[in-house]
Amino acid sequence: MIDDNSNVFIGALEKKDINLMKKIPKAEFHNHSALGCDRKLLTKYGVHIPKFEKINSIEEMDIFSKKYVSKFTKTEEGFKFLIENTVISAINDGIVILETSIDFRFFKFYNNIEQGLVFLKKLIQKYQDMISLRYDIGLSRKSYNMQFEKLIIELIDSRMFSGIDIYGDEAYNDLSKFKNIYKYAKNMGMKLKAHVGEFGDTKDIINTVKYLDLNVVQHGINIAYSKEDMIYAKERGIVFNVCPTSNIVLKRAKSLNEHPIRLMYDMGLKITINTDDLLIFNSNLSDEYLKLYSSKVFNAKELNEIRIKSLNY
Repeated sequence: MIDDNSNVFIGALEKKDINLMKKIPKAEFHNHSALGCDRKLLTKYGVHIPKFEKINSIEEMDIFSKKYVSKFTKTEEGFKFLIENTVISAINDGIVILETSIDFRFFKFYNNIEQGLVFLKKLIQKYQDMISLRYDIGLSRKSYNMQFEKLIIELIDSRMFSGIDIYGDEAYNDLSKFKNIYKYAKNMGMKLKAHVGEFGDTKDIINTVKYLDLNVVQHGINIAYSKEDMIYAKERGIVFNVCPTSNIVLKRAKSLNEHPIRLMYDMGLKITINTDDLLIFNSNLSDEYLKLYSSKVFNAKELNEIRIKSLNY
């Protein structure tokens, strides 16, 4: 994608003009559709999400999510509401390319997958003039087991999804149950992603990349602690979809100034900047860019370079 907004974006950063930044085209690749909408949209429906303090585990985040979001994911209409408002939130933030995961459990509401696919297709058509919407099949480490393999194969065969992603507590690290579907997804030309290296170490990242033949690592920030592994990832062309605010809230980094993203960038790794869960962390993509600039982690030209490259991944 050719972009001629560089001067405007750089100027918006330097002036710290968040409203102008929201008008500049951006891409996001690490987004969970059930948790990706702006809290302000939920406030209209009487749902108020309190400030999410720093915690120590994914399990604690899941408890928080169940308390305030499960009222939506328990019903088909509620789930659809969250997915669509994730798309609307992205458009409001100037995101023109969005890769968002649809948890495979969304399809539990339907007798056959076609009913759910109709909704996802309509969303693409409804907003196609404003955003390039791409879906990943989202697989929870904890909730997925082999009995769902047939369903996942059907979803892959539908051609509705451009990628596949594993997420959740890295302590549940039995990758063998994902091996067959990842091989199948690769043969179908899909982007292969997995959350790893946020809580796990750099060895976990490399092992997962090799075992599942990944193109993309969600988070992966602990790779910064091994130059050898960064060289390997660079040579392999792995893209790291990093979520700075998420990492700080979850105590994966003490602050932006100590965040590994700068080391990863300096090493020449392919990185993108993302929100992870806007509903939880309350920081949109424009906020993420501005925080990195204000903290002097990157200068405006470097952030613009990251933005442009992201539009072409």
